[in-house]
Amino acid sequence: MDIFFVSKLIGALGAILTALYACYKGALKVYKGGRKVTEQWNRMVAELTPNGGSSIKDAIGRIETRQLIEVQVRKALNNDAIYGIWESDAEGKCTYASRTYQRLVGRSYEDLEGWGWVSAVHADDRKRVSEGWKLALEQKREFNDEFRILKPDGSETQVISVGHPLKDRDGNLKGYVGQLATLAAEEHVFFSHGD
Repeated sequence: MDIFFVSKLIGALGAILTALYACYKGALKVYKGGRKVTEQWNRMVAELTPNGGSSIKDAIGRIETRQLIEVQVRKALNNDAIYGIWESDAEGKCTYASRTYQRLVGRSYEDLEGWGWVSAVHADDRKRVSEGWKLALEQKREFNDEFRILKPDGSETQVISVGHPLKDRDGNLKGYVGQLATLAAEEHVFFSHGD
């Protein structure tokens, strides 16, 4: 269970409890003409529980299911994209590489995991790319670099990689998500952008 899930879960539970308390207070105020508070309370609680769920456990189950589906959709779309998708942790180590990314660099995820991704960078570009990556990590800013990939078969491919920092509410770096694409002359205009 990651920190983002826990924070979303705590936020959802807080919202549910706040809503339930507000409904209970509202039920007390609405008590008129002989209506029982419990009937009003039960009706309000039923309105807050979609799909017939009647407990916090059901609400958590719906949240977990929705998050699981979101992850599956994201990975399915990433694996079939025309560019490679990658993720790293806050230290810069690769934690995910889509199938397209693996195909572009000619290596498996196991080869790319951790700091293995650096071995895919052409030896002549490796130091510059590594230093640029470390600087982006230190400054918690976007990473954007053009370099060559050296595949195990000896072929070279010119690529561009753009990574976006993922930060929590307090600005702490949690990792990066980025893309890797081959760089043809006409693609250079599309990918190069000034901020």
